[in-house]
Order: sequence, then C-alpha cells, then structure tokens
Amino acid sequence: MAQEIPNLDKECFKIGVDVLNGITGKMIKEWENKIQKSLGVLEEDGIFAFYVYLKSENKEENNPILDKAIECLKLIDISVDKSAESWKKITNDIDQLLLAKEVVEKMLIYARYHAKSLQ
Repeated sequence: MAQEIPNLDKECFKIGVDVLNGITGKMIKEWENKIQKSLGVLEEDGIFAFYVYLKSENKEENNPILDKAIECLKLIDISVDKSAESWKKITNDIDQLLLAKEVVEKMLIYARYHAKSLQ
C-alpha cells in the first residue's frame, strides 16, 4: 500500500502555530520579532545560515523555532537534529535544499501571522 502524502501546507500551518505554544502577553511581540528575523535570515542567506543564526541567538537547548523547523523537515523525510553536521548535509542536494527552505519558510510565515493575530 502506498504511503499517504501529507498536505504540506496544512502541516506547516499546524507546526507554525505550535511555535508560540505557551507564549503569552508581552512575550508574543518578542517572539514575533524572533520569527521575523529568522525568516529574513532564511530568505536572504539560506537554510544553513538560518540554523547558525538560531543557534547563536538562543544558546539554550529549548529553541521552539529550531525545534519546529526540525519537525517540518521530517514531513519531507529530511532528518536533522540540533547539530551543525546534520544541517550541512541538506546542502549536498540542491532539490532537497530548495524544498527544505520552502517548507521551513512556509512554517515561519504561518508562525508570524499567528503571532500577529494574538496581539
């Protein structure tokens, strides 16, 4: 039996909304800014720069943007963790790289719009 293909747009929406799970009040605006900056780095500099930016900005292990990006990439069978080596591997295949960027970008856009709707 063939594996069911997920609706990527719908799944990116769900994951994007989860970025702000548990964040309330004044923190929402701060997280909207973090999401916007992350999106800018991804769009301008690419997926590996996005990873490096998030690691440099949030030294803690709990980084919801990075966690949700990893979750999004699993939707398209790209397995990464929080190590630089796993993120570098994405850049070895141009098709994989472009798809990864598009999926993470879509998730961040939904997260940003969700943050705006909560304010």
